[in-house]
Amino acid sequence: MAPNPAPNFGVFDDFLSPALHSGILAYALANEAKFKPSGILRSETGEVDTRLRQSLRCEDGLGPFKDAFTAAVHARLPSLFESTGVQPFAVTETELELAAHGHAGFYKMHLDTFTQVARQAAQSDRMISAVYYFNRAPKGFSGGDLQLYRFGGGPADRIEPQDNRLLAFASFAPHEVLPIDCPSGRFEDYRFAINCWLHRARG
Repeated sequence: MAPNPAPNFGVFDDFLSPALHSGILAYALANEAKFKPSGILRSETGEVDTRLRQSLRCEDGLGPFKDAFTAAVHARLPSLFESTGVQPFAVTETELELAAHGHAGFYKMHLDTFTQVARQAAQSDRMISAVYYFNRAPKGFSGGDLQLYRFGGGPADRIEPQDNRLLAFASFAPHEVLPIDCPSGRFEDYRFAINCWLHRARG
């Protein structure tokens, strides 16, 4: 019996220029107070449920770096389509989230696509997920790999969150952020990432 198919993915090292990389890192470190818990919101209580996800997200997003980062992603669109196996489409929205994972942070297996009620309320679908990793040197954490699962179960691909690396895959692919070990507990030693979702309008 043939194994279950593995999702296609692309890894792009040295993704941003040194100037843009250092600027985004400095911005994240300077805005620690704006990072708030980003666990899943429980609709029945309005409280954050951290059983599925434990991380932080910046309330102000990428701030002054939003346009430059979006342009860098869009400049790689042909490579993103090819590496993920997603048929080319017109990108109608580029959704961004600036996130940080501290000690024991994680995100259990999930999909990035909208489903059920959330999809009914949206006018577009997430098609490609791209995660940009960055951290200060020397690296102050270990772990935090992204595990990309096969459809229907089976061996998984495991991708390390290396500094200045972009990882792209189809948004409907099941994946997980494995737990982070950050011994110092200091914010500057966290695993930082920009989560990016490329949307296609629903016809």
